[in-house]
This record gives sequence, structure tokens and C-alpha cells, in this order.
Amino acid sequence: MSLDSETVLNHYKGQMLVEKGFRFLKDKSFRVAEVYLKSEKRIEALSMVMVLCLMVYSFTEMLLRKRLKEEDETVLNQKKKPTSTPTL
Repeated sequence: MSLDSETVLNHYKGQMLVEKGFRFLKDKSFRVAEVYLKSEKRIEALSMVMVLCLMVYSFTEMLLRKRLKEEDETVLNQKKKPTSTPTL
């Protein structure tokens, strides 16, 4: 399979979105260090719940941004400035 340079660049740039999504795991407010699970099955279950939460978060953000674009609308961000690409 051969990919052109533009496709490779787009995939590379898309990697940042994945990294951004998992950034919350490193955030001290998430307190992942305070989870004291010993069973491998429970650790896997917690990881799955976290990934599912991230998926719902990302999907909701995508739907919101899509709807704002369709309606040509904006919302205020944390700095009270209009944006069409808000984060949740």
C-alpha cells in the first residue's frame, strides 16, 4: 500500500488528537495514582471505562462542533470570546 505525502501528514497531525484525549490520564486532578486495583481484570475494566468515557467525550465534542458549523453559530469560550470549536 502506498500513501501520498499529504495523507501521511494528515495522519501524523491526527495523532495529536489522540494524545490530547489521553492527556487527562496524566492530569493530577484525575487522581489515577490513587486507584489501588490489584486484580488484572479490574484494571482492564477500569481502563475500558476510561476509554469509553473518552470516546463519548470526543463524540459529543465532534457533534457540538459540527452543529455549530452547520448553524454558523458560536459559543463563548472560557475567556468569553466566541468560538466555533469549543471543548467540553
